[in-house]
Amino acid sequence: MYKLLLISNLFPPFNTAESICSGRTAIELCRIGWDVTVLTISLSSSNDSIDNDLINPILNNRIIRTSSYEKFLLLSNKPVFHKIFYNGAIKLLKLLGIPEIQLLWYPNANKIGNSILRTSNIDIIYSRSQRIVSNITALSLKRKSGLPWIAHFSDPWIDNPYIRFNKLERIFCKHFEKNIVREADQIIFVSKRTADLVMSKYPSEYKTKVHIIPHGYTEENLHKGPTFKFTNNKFHLVYTGDFYFERNPSGIFKALRIINDNPIYKNKIELIIITRHINLYKEEASRMGIEDLVIFYEKQSFNKTRQIASEADTLVLIDAAYPKTNIFLPSKLVDYLILRKPILGITPIDGEPADLLNRLGFPVVDPNDIQGISESIIYLYKANKSNQKIISPDFEDVISHYNITKTTRELDEIFKIYVSKEKPLELLRNNT
Repeated sequence: MYKLLLISNLFPPFNTAESICSGRTAIELCRIGWDVTVLTISLSSSNDSIDNDLINPILNNRIIRTSSYEKFLLLSNKPVFHKIFYNGAIKLLKLLGIPEIQLLWYPNANKIGNSILRTSNIDIIYSRSQRIVSNITALSLKRKSGLPWIAHFSDPWIDNPYIRFNKLERIFCKHFEKNIVREADQIIFVSKRTADLVMSKYPSEYKTKVHIIPHGYTEENLHKGPTFKFTNNKFHLVYTGDFYFERNPSGIFKALRIINDNPIYKNKIELIIITRHINLYKEEASRMGIEDLVIFYEKQSFNKTRQIASEADTLVLIDAAYPKTNIFLPSKLVDYLILRKPILGITPIDGEPADLLNRLGFPVVDPNDIQGISESIIYLYKANKSNQKIISPDFEDVISHYNITKTTRELDEIFKIYVSKEKPLELLRNNT
């Protein structure tokens, strides 16, 4: 049995998209025969929400959690303290050129990671970033051990169109991204567009290390917990996930207002939103006069969110209108697939989500096209009421490529190219 060290700052029971993806991958790697050790941050050292439903017994005794200096900024739950010290620390670090507060995890992660390599006979390192500290830690461990290292990018880093780096941050990020791309043995991206954008800056020989492996869904625990039922006979649109930067519900709110002005559809369509900071969006819905058409739930556990989504008539994906080409593959879209429901894609018509939704036969409309959004909702409403099937006959074949079993098998094939019972000389020297 080969031994793998998985480094991921975000890992269950943290309730974030990257944490869920990392946890699923680790579980599946264990199931297909890998001896996985996970290095992640301690629960008390992070500000991310906890969802104990995400804990899986398969990972018992496999997870090593180490503290971060970030924890000293989390000494109080009082909002005023948090606002002053935690947010102030983020601003200070940015001024110093450090792009994320989670980099305060690096010293302990690096220390414990080296200890794991000295004592656990690890065969290969696999780091997952969307938290850049994971790949930076792995870079250091790679240099010290000589072990093969597979680096994973869930999102672009320096090329992320939604992140505004200051001059010092940009220098920091360019330096480390270049080193990660150069020194990793293989690099995983979740979409071809992301890979093309990131790798366009680097020599062509580096591109031979790139693999495209999308997020993977799992049907495990699909029906876990009490069932959820809507209490009215309206047509229910459901959106799950955070809003940030240019991604917001304004477009669909405007479309609902247009639809509700039509007597034929008045008060027949309801939008359910499960997200954080709901008061902000409640106020916007109220200003638009559609507060009775939108139901808000503060962020729920993963299982509860999926229960609500499973009762939708149509699931909604909302992306930002910028950039015009959407390079991102949202994990929420992959999670929507297992519910086998119609999906409305409010996303740039040139992009990864649009490509997938087009293959599934679902409508895609640009976020700025308010009339198009309203027409698409009415189309889905009519199809639902007439029992018209709009799902592509190729639906099951298309979504099978996003099954966690398949995506992890692709990882497994890459890993096994590099594992060997004979350790590199560098590791032997470090162990003596």
